[in-house]
Amino acid sequence: MVTPVEKVSVKVDIAPYMIVDYEVDAELKNIILKTNLDYNFPLDECHPIELRALGKESIPFVQVRDELEGFISRSVFYGLVELALKQGQVSGSELMLTSGGQKFSLGLIE
Repeated sequence: MVTPVEKVSVKVDIAPYMIVDYEVDAELKNIILKTNLDYNFPLDECHPIELRALGKESIPFVQVRDELEGFISRSVFYGLVELALKQGQVSGSELMLTSGGQKFSLGLIE
């Protein structure tokens, strides 16, 4: 049992979760993301990727669960970019990634 006095708010720098790994099926159509706390979830319409400007950089975030977000580690993001290129998902100058029947933008190609 927890009393109100024992509850404290926690402030995180970027997001409460960090995406540290991913798996993809043989058809390259479904991606499972893994957090630093060993929580797995699909990249789909309920868990979309969103690029946000943080200073001079764009940071990829994803909805993890219960309105909590995670940021995608650089190594995982590079892997997802490589996967999007294998999927052939370039729309004009934008690189797209498909998972769970949805398309997600990974940013503009320069």
